[in-house]
Amino acid sequence: DHTLLEGDINISAAATAWTRFMLYVSTDFAATADDIFNIYELQASGTVECAISLQITAATDVVEIGIGETAASTFNSVVTKGVWHQVELRALVDSGGGNDGVLELFLDGASIQTVSTLDQGAITDGVLGTQNTLATTDAGYLLFDEFVVDNVRSNIRNRFATHRIIADDAF
Repeated sequence: DHTLLEGDINISAAATAWTRFMLYVSTDFAATADDIFNIYELQASGTVECAISLQITAATDVVEIGIGETAASTFNSVVTKGVWHQVELRALVDSGGGNDGVLELFLDGASIQTVSTLDQGAITDGVLGTQNTLATTDAGYLLFDEFVVDNVRSNIRNRFATHRIIADDAF
């Protein structure tokens, strides 16, 4: 595991928190067997309550992202290798009165997955980084940057400019 544990992410019951971070998957990131592992967890005193997971399929070399209560079970969006991606999570914590917790995952500003009817406790910790990665995921690297947690959605932004203007004064 390669993780950063933040023990001051406190989200009370029925409250909403937004997490944003940048993710880069290297072009040589690969596995010899299929692997699913968490890259971000919201925990209640050490118990995983919400997770963003990556799945790499060895045969196709495709990396996908998903969310779930302890780990993602559905993956429906490909994470392109070799470019920075903005990952956001909206977590509405269960109020304690009827499994009304909701997670919503955004990739590069677009909502890609929602999971509802979650039964989670109040959040105390956040864990960012690779967790429970199998030995078969043995090539390449992941980079994380600009980690933010707040009660409102942070600005959507590009990690690096996508277009460059080059001026030619020869005209």
